[in-house]
Amino acid sequence: MLSDESIAVLERFWAADLDCKVEDLRGEKVIVTRRSGGPGVFILARRDVLTVPSGVHLDYMLGPAFIGYADAGTFVGGDDAEACALDDADDAAIAGLHSSCSTRDWEHGGPKSDATARIGVFKDGTLAALASYNIWGDRIAHISIISHPLFRRGGLGRIAVSAITRHALDNNLVAQYRTLASNTPSLAIAKRLGFQQYAYNLVIQLDQASAPPSGSSA
Repeated sequence: MLSDESIAVLERFWAADLDCKVEDLRGEKVIVTRRSGGPGVFILARRDVLTVPSGVHLDYMLGPAFIGYADAGTFVGGDDAEACALDDADDAAIAGLHSSCSTRDWEHGGPKSDATARIGVFKDGTLAALASYNIWGDRIAHISIISHPLFRRGGLGRIAVSAITRHALDNNLVAQYRTLASNTPSLAIAKRLGFQQYAYNLVIQLDQASAPPSGSSA
């Protein structure tokens, strides 16, 4: 189980991000909020049954996505001795991995330009897996993971995620892992490493006139 301190970190972040009360996150409510910068709507539920509000015309939907967390009490680290920290000297290797992946895969799992930490696993001289994290709020390490198409399903992604999670926990952060609920291999990584299910979310795109007011709940 996540510690009370970790849960407080998560609740503090999500209450501020979704403009809701902490109590709303502890019950059966589905939180629906308008995302800034466009007509997108973010839906979060503490249960795995998510429905789109009635009368909403969808142009786009992403999810449901699993959101899980790990702290020192839940983390089940693997043997990640093969993983190593990446720096500017590895830019060429990172560029090679980038070019091997689809645009969509890189957008979802590649490191952000302001990533706090990047850890890679090399195979036969090729960067085969790259995990990174960005800090959300004050103490949440949001993990991203991308693997080379030629080396997927070989356990290297799990090694990279294990190493980056360890790095986050060593820096007094709570590790966050988010993946599509339909992505069975990615979900297996989270569960094997001890990430505890916190919530599921949907992101939907709808007409401006159909967007609910910020902070509403169902």
